[in-house]
Amino acid sequence: MSMLISLLLSFLIVGCGGDSTSTLQTNSTLTPTLYLSQTSGAFEGGIDEHIAEDISLAQESIQLAMYDFTNEKLLDALIQAHQRGVNVRVVTDDSTIESDCYQSLIAEGVAVVDDQNTQSLMHNKFLLIDNHILWMGSTNFTYYAFYRNNEDALRWESSALTLAYGEVFEKLFTHQPTPTHTTLSNLSVYFSPNQESSQAIIDAIESATKRIHFMLYTFTDSRIAQALIQAHQRGVEVLGIFDESQNSYQTYSQYTPLLEAGLSVKLDGNPYKLHHKVMMIDDNLTIIGSYNFTRTAQESNAENLLFVEEASLRENLESAFESSFLEAK
Repeated sequence: MSMLISLLLSFLIVGCGGDSTSTLQTNSTLTPTLYLSQTSGAFEGGIDEHIAEDISLAQESIQLAMYDFTNEKLLDALIQAHQRGVNVRVVTDDSTIESDCYQSLIAEGVAVVDDQNTQSLMHNKFLLIDNHILWMGSTNFTYYAFYRNNEDALRWESSALTLAYGEVFEKLFTHQPTPTHTTLSNLSVYFSPNQESSQAIIDAIESATKRIHFMLYTFTDSRIAQALIQAHQRGVEVLGIFDESQNSYQTYSQYTPLLEAGLSVKLDGNPYKLHHKVMMIDDNLTIIGSYNFTRTAQESNAENLLFVEEASLRENLESAFESSFLEAK
């Protein structure tokens, strides 16, 4: 597992096309710590406890953009932070704000808002602490996300990266259009809705020369599937895992088209969920975030998607992929 490196950051924000795009330059490579969910055993010792520890050390601000929230360990940590004077703010989806955890935060006086949009989802899963620590990935704040599903969470220590996510949080919290694309050192981050995310995935697939491995909860975007088929046809190794329940539920799941085209794709072996949204390309590139590979993720939902060029992250996720691929059907 990769370790966080010390970052000596100097950054310049240059707006392009209004507020939609920015470039943040640093003199360091950004390296996250990868956490993977537990899929069995007691509901203790998981990723949520690491997140709760970070929350307990917050001194000034906590900004949470979270779709689903049922985890009482994290609820208690947020309430305690609020009670000791930390500025805690939360944005969620209009369909989830009535859940017990969000209502408990509201009852304690925490500022919680929803997206006020019944036509799409505020589907982000990220947490900012003191404008320095970022947690993001596939995990909702639920017990099953940390202790039953196959999930991923990345912890970053970067003032520059949290600045980019913080700008998006402010827009979400005040119901304004969000920026769409930021580049930073060895990564790019896309915030949807926008018209760039799927094309960026396709461009990355078209650049592959060796291998493409993916673990995807929902995959219905036929344009991305066609790019994978073309990569397979030119000799790139393409291996993939779909969540079985979503494949059965989604009318336009790309599992069967990929299988019929001769690609090595499987259905996951976890009786709960394979909830990753991960693609790994060649030796260095990882695509990861809250973004399912669907048109809805690009065109409607509030999502985040990172393209990270960092070999150790790719290697650690590859180990998780190999284990899940052996278990898959």
